[in-house]
Amino acid sequence: MIYSVEKEDFPSDDLAIEKAVIRDQNDFEWEIARIQSGFFVKFNGDEHFKDASFEIEDGESFMLIRNSGCFLVNTPEFEPYYDFRTLLSNGYTDDIWEGIGELIQERISRDPCITDSEFYRHEEQ
Repeated sequence: MIYSVEKEDFPSDDLAIEKAVIRDQNDFEWEIARIQSGFFVKFNGDEHFKDASFEIEDGESFMLIRNSGCFLVNTPEFEPYYDFRTLLSNGYTDDIWEGIGELIQERISRDPCITDSEFYRHEEQ
């Protein structure tokens, strides 16, 4: 299960089992940190290349999930962590965002509850 979380929730070095800084094929920086119950992914690239939300459709309903730029993936398995590291290394920024959106879509289709940090609030400029 993947959740959009605040960037401040990204684990410090002492809480992470393993951490890496990876540049995608567009040369944008991402961080990934493995913890006991899963892993975090954080985008450190140009905010211009990060949409404010993910559009999620669940049957007849439609919702926007906030794209905080930081995500927690809850899984005790190592393989999803390794696969995500590979995506960050070999993927283009748009492909990575698309992959994250697909994981969120899959999660919402199983459990439509969203966390407070995922509520999309349109901020006027």
